[in-house]
Order: sequence, then C-alpha cells, then structure tokens
Amino acid sequence: MWKWTSAILLFLLIGSNGWWLFQAVDIAVTEKYRQQEEYEAGRVISALKAVTTEYARGSSKEQLYETLDRAFPEGEPFEKDGAIHIDFVSFLISEDDSVAGVE
Repeated sequence: MWKWTSAILLFLLIGSNGWWLFQAVDIAVTEKYRQQEEYEAGRVISALKAVTTEYARGSSKEQLYETLDRAFPEGEPFEKDGAIHIDFVSFLISEDDSVAGVE
C-alpha cells in the first residue's frame, strides 16, 4: 500500500510540475507574440502618419472636414487647441487655416 501511495503522489507531483512548466512557457510565448504585434502596429501607425501628413499638408480646413466625413461617417470631427481631432487622430492647423501635420 505504501509503495502505491508513494508512486501516485510522485506521479501527481511530476504531473503538476509539468503543467506549471507548460503554463509558464505558454505565457512567455504569448507575451512575445503580443510584443511583436505591438511593434508592428507602431510601425504601421508611424508610416501612415508620415503618408497622411505628406498628403494632407496644405489642404484647407474645409477640404479636411469633407475628407473626414467621407472616411469616418460615424465620427464627428471637432476643432480644439489649433487642431482638428477625430478618432484619436489630430490634424494640426497652421496660421493660414491649412493642415500643417498629423499627430
């Protein structure tokens, strides 16, 4: 009886340690994938900001509002602190009421 009890407890100990090891490896791999996705998303956002700034720079406020209405029909752009804001994107407005850049 003693041998069977010892064998069962040893099996359960090894099995539970294996389970925790698997969980730790799984969490580490998942975190690495999340970090890679975050890095890629950041790079895409930077590229899109650069392209948007290049194409939007010099546009009038009216043209920007028209473009935003077509691109974001459910959004409501608003102007505050020298910029037009919509869905976490801010278009900086220069002194002559044209687009100066994107933040």
